Amino acid sequence: MASFKEVNGDPHQQYEFKQTLGTGAFGVVKLALCRNDNTKWAVKCIDQRNMSPTDLEGLKEEISILGLLQHKNIVRLREVYHQPNQSYLIMEPMFGGELFDRIVKKNFYTESEACDAICVVADAIQYCHSKGIVHRDLKPENLLYASDKDDARLAVADFGLAKRVLSIDELMISACGTPGYVAPEVLEQKGYDAKADYWSLGVIAYILLCGFPPFYDENNAALFQSIKTGSVSKYSKIIKNIQKY
Repeated sequence: MASFKEVNGDPHQQYEFKQTLGTGAFGVVKLALCRNDNTKWAVKCIDQRNMSPTDLEGLKEEISILGLLQHKNIVRLREVYHQPNQSYLIMEPMFGGELFDRIVKKNFYTESEACDAICVVADAIQYCHSKGIVHRDLKPENLLYASDKDDARLAVADFGLAKRVLSIDELMISACGTPGYVAPEVLEQKGYDAKADYWSLGVIAYILLCGFPPFYDENNAALFQSIKTGSVSKYSKIIKNIQKY
């Protein structure tokens, strides 16, 4: 059973739209106040007029997947409003920004801080897998903090590339994800399973501890070759940067 409500109508009747929080390929994200209880929400406003049939099917699948997930470390979908050319996803607001931005600000995390972040994301991904959902695009930009506090809750977002599977061992063949975070088996194009999410999580852990990625090259072909061969930066640099406390 879906954990959100779908409505055919205008969300402006229930929500007062405020400033823009962000922009995307097919629309914007607005801050909104619920007129009934004055609570704050993030509204993903999607313009469907420029979306291909494949894009529309992907949006439908993303909404369906979000409706299956109820976990404190996954951004919650509250409602979806449908209009002829627009869809509005009423989402839990995450005012602390991306993990990526916090890494840039801090340079790198201590071992304890990195452990806290990775453990909660790993728990959320394990939960997704238990529901037959593979994220397929884990990266610091898709991990959001609830507030600016140091101990703010971290949650997984953006299930636009997520895939439903019958089991965690089911093989997928679509090459998707973000360069630098994709698992080598994805690049090999011989089939990969849900464990590819944990490779991406490992890359994130490396970045948290070191302040730089394990694989980097401006040329994607060279980058992918490094990933497939496991050619990472020297371990001595990692030891130098890691702080235990």
